[in-house]
Amino acid sequence: CSFRLTYRFEQDGKRVSDPDLVGRIYYDARMVEVTGWSVQHRHAALVSICSTLQGPGNNIERRWGYNMMLSKWLDYLLDSGHRFSV
Repeated sequence: CSFRLTYRFEQDGKRVSDPDLVGRIYYDARMVEVTGWSVQHRHAALVSICSTLQGPGNNIERRWGYNMMLSKWLDYLLDSGHRFSV
């Protein structure tokens, strides 16, 4: 099963969707993998993270970074009181 996950930030009086992740859920293994991520970001923290992940390095390091970003993002959402239902 594939999914798209985005967060709407308020910036300059406009709502900006960032980071716009695309992922795949593996129910049998009980895991999630980020398969794509927007290459242009407007939120300063995401610009910094993205530039680090887009730099030199192999594909495994890049994928690891994307998945770590997803993990931190989900932790943030849960800490902020958001809930997920199946």
